[in-house]
Amino acid sequence: MSFDTADDVLAHHGVKGMKWGVRKQRATVSSSPKPKGHDDYNHAHSDIANMTLSNKELQRRVNRLNLEKQYNDLTAKKQSKYTKKLGEKYAENFANITMKIAGAAASAAFAFAFKAILDKAISGGLDASTADKIRKGVAAAGKILK
Repeated sequence: MSFDTADDVLAHHGVKGMKWGVRKQRATVSSSPKPKGHDDYNHAHSDIANMTLSNKELQRRVNRLNLEKQYNDLTAKKQSKYTKKLGEKYAENFANITMKIAGAAASAAFAFAFKAILDKAISGGLDASTADKIRKGVAAAGKILK
C-alpha cells in the first residue's frame, strides 16, 4: 500500500489549543427534581412548631412517628443472649482488674506512709507503747485493705 498524497492519510492531532492531559468540560445533565417523600412522612418531619398545630395535625404527626418507631423496633437486629452475656463478662473482668490495681496502689501508698511514720518514730525516740499502737493500727488497716 502506498501513500501518494496527503489526502490518502487519516491523521488526528487533537483540538487546537487543547493542553495534554486536560479534558474538556462536558455539559452537565440536568437532573430532575428529587422525588419527595410520602405526604405523611413530610408532615411528621416538618419544621413547623408544635404550638401552631391543631389537635388533629398533632395527632397525625404523633401517629406517624409512633408507627416509624414500632417499625424500626420490629425490623432491628436483635442482640443474641450470647453477646449480651459476653459484654457483661467483659465488664465484670474490667471491674475486677480495676479493683486489683486500686488495691495494689492503696497498699503501696499505705506501706510508704507507714515506713515514713516508723522512720520518724525511730529517729524521734518514741516510747515502746506508741510504737506498739502504730503496729496494731497498721495490722488492722492491712486486714481492711486485703
